[in-house]
Amino acid sequence: MDQKTITNCPAIDSFTRKKNESLVTCMDRCIVDIDKLRLFYPHEGWFNVRQQMRRHILMQLIKTETKRHVQMQEDALANLNKT
Repeated sequence: MDQKTITNCPAIDSFTRKKNESLVTCMDRCIVDIDKLRLFYPHEGWFNVRQQMRRHILMQLIKTETKRHVQMQEDALANLNKT
């Protein structure tokens, strides 16, 4: 399953945060929706697909400056893992 297929899933693309909903509650709710899609993906790759979907939704929900911060943290971790 490639990134394009994962992000073209309507349940993922249309996911929104409810008014006054905390980010934690929203992400818990997204996990329930994501897990409903499990049957459409191979068992072997499900964990990675699930993580990618969660990240995609998170990035839809957070502000631009927070996205930058998350990306910098991910880049720092990736650089740490390279050494």
